[in-house]
Amino acid sequence: MGLLSLNTQRHAALKTLIFMVMLVGVMKPPISRAETLSRLVTVYNSWEEEEGASNSSAAQYLDLWTSGNMNGFKLDLEGSGRIAAIEEEIEAGDDDVHRLYSLALTVSKPGSGGWLTLGRQAISSLTGHNIIDGVSLSIGSDPFTVNARWGIISDISNDDPDEEKTFGIGADYLLRSGMTIGLDYAQITDDGHVMEELVAVDWTYSWFRHTKAYFTLNYDLMSETYHEVLLGTRIFLSELITTTLEYSQNVSRFEADSIYSVFAIDATETTAFSLMFTPNPDTRYIWEYAVESFEGGDGGKRYVLGGRWTPGRSSFYLDFIQHLETGGELIELSLGASAYIHPLVKLGIGGDFSSTEPENDESISSYLGYLGGEWKPSPNKEMTLRVEQSGDEVLEDPTLAIRLALKLEF
Repeated sequence: MGLLSLNTQRHAALKTLIFMVMLVGVMKPPISRAETLSRLVTVYNSWEEEEGASNSSAAQYLDLWTSGNMNGFKLDLEGSGRIAAIEEEIEAGDDDVHRLYSLALTVSKPGSGGWLTLGRQAISSLTGHNIIDGVSLSIGSDPFTVNARWGIISDISNDDPDEEKTFGIGADYLLRSGMTIGLDYAQITDDGHVMEELVAVDWTYSWFRHTKAYFTLNYDLMSETYHEVLLGTRIFLSELITTTLEYSQNVSRFEADSIYSVFAIDATETTAFSLMFTPNPDTRYIWEYAVESFEGGDGGKRYVLGGRWTPGRSSFYLDFIQHLETGGELIELSLGASAYIHPLVKLGIGGDFSSTEPENDESISSYLGYLGGEWKPSPNKEMTLRVEQSGDEVLEDPTLAIRLALKLEF
């Protein structure tokens, strides 16, 4: 299928979204208590690449939410998409300028606890996350619910998407007050061949305020390995101190036709302890220490120190991260601040800095600084401007980027 055909399909998908907006307007009379919210966002980007070359892009984003009742059923329509105004000049790494993010209709019966969704939708389950063109549903209510989904996996950033299909079914059960358990099964097929097959279980128990214990197991039936193991607890000691202790093990998984599926992939194990100190509602400090190890024998340590301060309508943040590994050291620093200089105008400034020092080699540093502003004359109108400059010791010249966005809701 050629590029022209792909672009035609994308335009057709976005025209479908616009048609649905018009359709809602036509159908509004028979739908009682219909509510509609639309958001238009126009974004203009301009940036300077290596050797001083200039580039730019412009795009129109459209979001739609509408809800109403008809014949005792609740109808919710949600859609979002993007149309790029300049196809020849697109931002680096963005190969697909026209995108339909979502377009789905949800039908539910108030009080029944069940729902049915048709169309392009984001699916989040214990076994993974996907955007599918298909159907999902949930049946039942507390303490027991069953959910299922089926459809074609949609890769909105791929010019040549695979026709992979996914099917999944899961269940959630409330064992007792504060304690839930979830089960999930998922399968991905391509042309009748099973590419992935996973089962997962999740358990959570919260017995006091923010205190909870939890574990998650995600098992890959194709490779007969645990793709993810997560075990942890968060303890609310007081209004001042909350601690978290967590152990996780992860193994990268690959589809059956991937060349990497035949390689032995080492599991990554991480044990982390964090402490959050909140002396008052406007101040929060975070400290974390983690030990990472690999089955191959190498490992490392991670230190995190951060703070959040929100006096009045102003906000400040600072994060420091240090990775110490067998192959070297990585230091990352992020800081920023924002404040209202007028009841309708907010300014922000900040940046990121990183330094990588490989073992037996020279260090490499990079940075990104930004200055931004937001003007919101009314609840449904907003304009944002962001100017950022980034660079490192590899590129000869820094990169300058400007982003202007206009948002309207109606």
